[in-house]
Amino acid sequence: MKITDLLLGEHGLFSPLLEQVETLADKAETRDEIALAVELVRPAIESHALIEDELLFPALESQGFAPTPILVMRAEHREIERLIYGIPNAPDVDAARQGLLNLLELLSNHFRKEEQVLFPLAESILSEQQQHELSERWRGRRGV
Repeated sequence: MKITDLLLGEHGLFSPLLEQVETLADKAETRDEIALAVELVRPAIESHALIEDELLFPALESQGFAPTPILVMRAEHREIERLIYGIPNAPDVDAARQGLLNLLELLSNHFRKEEQVLFPLAESILSEQQQHELSERWRGRRGV
């Protein structure tokens, strides 16, 4: 299996989770309720980004892949992290809700870039052996 297939599978899991977070946030009456909803998905989002940062991106860089797309992806990972950690510190429920909406929009756009551009490029750049090795490392990190 290719590392990109595994990462796409994770994207598939995020979709219903993020929909649930949005639903919870729509009903939330306090900033803390929104922060708790975000906390439900934070570990998975951070873990996913870390695997890309530490496994996929270095593999692409080692093959001479242009650094700009990877720099953009890494910058978006940092912005996602900033938004996640900013929500609990929002001044009120409306600001927390807006922070969450910004996060959801950024995640949607980020995943779309990965799915439509980055992952297909990775599949064309990385050899089957490299993709297999990255998949094994992913399995090790995920304990599967």
